[in-house]
Amino acid sequence: PDTGNYVETYKVPASEADFRLQKMKEFGELNAKLSKEKPETFAGLYIEHRPTFRAVARFTGSAKEQLAEYTNDPLVVAENAPYSLELLKSAQAELDEQLHKMGVKFESGIDIKKSEVNVYVADPADVKRRISGFLSGYKFIKVNKVRGFMKETSMTGGNEMGSTRLSTAGFNVFDANRELGITTAGHALNDLAY
Repeated sequence: PDTGNYVETYKVPASEADFRLQKMKEFGELNAKLSKEKPETFAGLYIEHRPTFRAVARFTGSAKEQLAEYTNDPLVVAENAPYSLELLKSAQAELDEQLHKMGVKFESGIDIKKSEVNVYVADPADVKRRISGFLSGYKFIKVNKVRGFMKETSMTGGNEMGSTRLSTAGFNVFDANRELGITTAGHALNDLAY
């Protein structure tokens, strides 16, 4: 099912889909290894499917040299980044703690491609004013206005979905437009009901 969905989504032959799915597992293993062994310079890894299939491993400092210590796979390219992923995570955790203490409703996330921490709030101007000192130390934190926040529902991860071809609900997610959704297994159909 994973191969079929990949073929349908990216319009590649099944053999290419199988190859890419295997490579994605390898990329995941590389990401875990770099996170563990190079936390001071590793800035994250992401996978691109279009226009070219590849993984991009980001580092502070000499990106190509650092990546060469771990792989010579031509499908993994090195890219320089201004901040390590550990620094972004640390700043995000501190920011989350401060906003919790202030009673501010928010959501936050890390954009690996841009080396940014994004926080989503109802009133960005108020939040920027209240944490201006904190923000002055972290130029990579972006405060964004959000139209709404995730709401608890009776749909939780692990629930079975569908009637003829069953799938399983995964994590709650939202897209670039902040529309709520859930992840499902790759073989899931688009018309599942719960």
